[in-house]
Amino acid sequence: MVTENIEKIIQAIDTQLIQKNKPYMLLAEANRLLTSTRLIADNKALKKIVESGLIPHAYQTLKSPKQWRIPLSEKGKAEKEKLDKQNKQQAKENQYTIQTQILNQPDLCCPLREYTGIIPEHA
Repeated sequence: MVTENIEKIIQAIDTQLIQKNKPYMLLAEANRLLTSTRLIADNKALKKIVESGLIPHAYQTLKSPKQWRIPLSEKGKAEKEKLDKQNKQQAKENQYTIQTQILNQPDLCCPLREYTGIIPEHA
């Protein structure tokens, strides 16, 4: 039964949302993902799942055209936050490394260390 796969379904959607940096997935997108990974058999299965409330964070928009949207789950939000922190730290480390490399780089452009960049005027 599909209900045994609910956690796997939520995890697959969370993973895709994090990878694509999207706030939610529409039902049609989720259907394509889940049928391609064989977590659901057909397009009707996921609609039944969200309508029955088995994915509690899924919601339907109020205005026409009504759409089912599946945002990140609480676990997915926590995972995204963790990855964002790691990425931020990695960016800081990369910036530090680049700055260090620039500072430690020998003067390649100018063989004369006294070069000031000012072109002397010739009379």
